[in-house]
Amino acid sequence: MPPGPPGHFLFGSLQDFSRDALGFYTRCAREYGDIVSFRLASKKLVFINDPVIAGQVLLSGHEKLHRSTSFMKHYMGLLGNGILVSKGAYWRRQRQVSAPPFSPAHMQAYARDIVEITCRHMDSWRENSRLNVTAEMKSLMLRIAVKCFFNIEQTDEVKTVDRAIEQLSLIASKRIRRPVNLPLWLPVPENREYKNQLNKINNLVYGIITQRQASGIQYDDYLSAIINAKYDDGSRMSAEQLRDESVNIFFAGYETTAMALTWVWLLLSQHQSVLTEMENEVGGLPRDRLPEIRDIERLSFTNKVIKESMRLYPAIWILSREADQVFELDNYKIPPGTIITMSPWVMHRDARYYDEPELFNPHRWTGEFEKSLPRFAYLPFGGGPRICIGNRFAMMAVVLAAVTIMQRYKIRIRSKRAVRPYPAIILRPASPVWAEIERRPG
Repeated sequence: MPPGPPGHFLFGSLQDFSRDALGFYTRCAREYGDIVSFRLASKKLVFINDPVIAGQVLLSGHEKLHRSTSFMKHYMGLLGNGILVSKGAYWRRQRQVSAPPFSPAHMQAYARDIVEITCRHMDSWRENSRLNVTAEMKSLMLRIAVKCFFNIEQTDEVKTVDRAIEQLSLIASKRIRRPVNLPLWLPVPENREYKNQLNKINNLVYGIITQRQASGIQYDDYLSAIINAKYDDGSRMSAEQLRDESVNIFFAGYETTAMALTWVWLLLSQHQSVLTEMENEVGGLPRDRLPEIRDIERLSFTNKVIKESMRLYPAIWILSREADQVFELDNYKIPPGTIITMSPWVMHRDARYYDEPELFNPHRWTGEFEKSLPRFAYLPFGGGPRICIGNRFAMMAVVLAAVTIMQRYKIRIRSKRAVRPYPAIILRPASPVWAEIERRPG
């Protein structure tokens, strides 16, 4: 196995990982190189911090490796056997029938919904007031997700599901960081809470699916597309499969974009010259209509701001695969059951690929720079065949929402304390981010 921190004889590096996962991975890369091995209690892990070696895992290792169930098993009750966790031939089949909802025609419809919902969401803001940016971006992206994916407006039930997913994620995050967990079938308080929240999610999602199938109404949304999708043999998804894929796309799609937007506002508030340049570009859009999908191409600097923000604060800060069989990685033979991890957080801050990597510099994203960047040195959406299926939707949602908000409001975050990132399954601020908002004239 590759070199790495020796760790505790029983728990390995679990304490260091649990205390500061981002710092732990950063130190591993600095002290042990591009391939590092360590233990988290009984689990053996290999950490890769080289884009060429990462390509061996994400591309050539695709058939021999699968998404790590050692980490994701704590989310299995929520995710079922959806495309985030399924593997092999079943995953390929589900991926194929889940792709059409992200076609150009659907993206046009989603873009209109994103802008309209963002405008309605801002109607509830009080002018010249303080705003909890973290909570507001999450609420906004929740409304966008339920509209684009299920064609429903935000209701009290949807808010209940949002809180349920938040609670399930909190429990799963705790379980990942423990050396030993009680089985979920034991009726202890945490397990009862887990099952209670899961039931809330299932009741709503199955209800939406049943109602849609009974109505026969077709919408330009994700759910209608997968209900109508057919496998090669002419069959369609079962209710359970529809539930799993719906929850997977919802889970992956709304909080990642919400946190991406939060980091954008934070970074813009800290870099006045970048903010001014983006405001000038957004100010050049036509004022007689709302932003549209066709505007994204002309917003070249805005796109660079979003890319650079996702570089410094990637929502998915860690990627993992698990070996089904002996896997040759560089000059090492990785035994079955080993978890192979890659961290966009660490890779994106590597001075070998990014000059002054800790600096927020959207201007670095020139065409020449992107051509020179190794393929897997930038991984905000993962990479290879399992790259995020909704990556184009996510990028579009962040750009259009940011531009629509900037047209109406100035958002200024003046935090006296540095905002620390917290690496749950999604990278989020460790505490709420508050801002002062000011209505723009006109």
